[in-house]
Amino acid sequence: MSPQTAGCQEGQKAACPGHVLALSFADPRAGGWQGRALLQKRLLSGTIPLEGFAVHRARHLGVWMFLAVGLAILLSACQREAPSVPVTILADGKAVQVAVPGGTVRDALAAAGVSVGGLDRVRPDLWEELQPGLQIRVVRVQEVEEVQRRSIPFERRVLRSEALPDGESRLVQLGQEGEEEIVYKVVLEDGVETQRLEVSRKVVRPVVHEVLAVGVRGNLPSVPITGTIAYISGGNAWMMRAESGGRRPLTSAGDLDGRVFDLSPDGRWLLFSRMVTDTASSALNSLWVVGTTVVGEEAWPLGIEGVLHAQWDQAAARIAYTTAERSQGSPGWKARNDLWVAEVRLPSPHVTPTLSQPVVTPTLVTAQMPGGAYPWWGTALAWSPDGKHIAYGTANSVGVIRLDTG
Repeated sequence: MSPQTAGCQEGQKAACPGHVLALSFADPRAGGWQGRALLQKRLLSGTIPLEGFAVHRARHLGVWMFLAVGLAILLSACQREAPSVPVTILADGKAVQVAVPGGTVRDALAAAGVSVGGLDRVRPDLWEELQPGLQIRVVRVQEVEEVQRRSIPFERRVLRSEALPDGESRLVQLGQEGEEEIVYKVVLEDGVETQRLEVSRKVVRPVVHEVLAVGVRGNLPSVPITGTIAYISGGNAWMMRAESGGRRPLTSAGDLDGRVFDLSPDGRWLLFSRMVTDTASSALNSLWVVGTTVVGEEAWPLGIEGVLHAQWDQAAARIAYTTAERSQGSPGWKARNDLWVAEVRLPSPHVTPTLSQPVVTPTLVTAQMPGGAYPWWGTALAWSPDGKHIAYGTANSVGVIRLDTG
């Protein structure tokens, strides 16, 4: 306010040019555009001394300069860097010390140029806030596949042979170690193995067990017989033809399970089932055939598994069979009560000289036969002499199925 306004009376403030000027500068909203017009009018008319106007303008310029300096100081304080937080990063066998302006563990790793893989573990977690002196550990995690091969030792199996005199022994089959391939998934943490899981296992070379035959013939005299007799002894198939003294083994592994054991009507082929020793298989057994006319003839697998009952037809050209699956409860299997008929072409030097192994063509006749109250026991089968019908029997029922109509 100028000296002219200092002595104004209270009632004269409205007419005092100094007051009008002070109000206009101090609060432009008080006078608004009318106050600015009045100020301009009085300046032009000379009613307001110019020296008083200069004094008031200088005062207001000082206030604005003070505000500008304060604002600059405030902005400078806001832009001042926050204090750095020292942390230690342990990764890849090294300890790196860095100082970062706060933030999270992720920010510290980024500032140090340490990358984190998808399997890697970070402690503390990436979202944790940084604290002075914090140790951050990065554990490098890898998953690798490892393949190992292991030998499978063979066993010595003793075969009680009625073809040898008492006390005599003979090496029937040399033993040979097998080989299996095992695939592992190995977990490494900072290069150190922490976990090993088996992914798969397969036999690349089957084991051959040693077989030693020990004579148990005894002193019984040989008697003549008509035709061919096949029987199981010590888990192996045996046969005799013409006389009892000429008995000989057809198999030597000792793994017949006895569920299927059927000699063809002409006595030339024996159908039998073997136990499945592969622990990875869920099959109940497997179906095989062996010839009886040639000494030492090889047995052939037919590619059929899980067989409860099977039988040759009269021409030894077809096999009727029914299947089952393993179960945990008694009796250890559950019958499917189905009926299959398989055509079998067997290698024979006179009939099929070009075949090196059997050719089997199975056909499903019926998927479910009446099972009655005890369906898990399965179904017994029998061919009709003309090969057109199959009789079946379950625990509480019997019936006949005609093959051309089902």
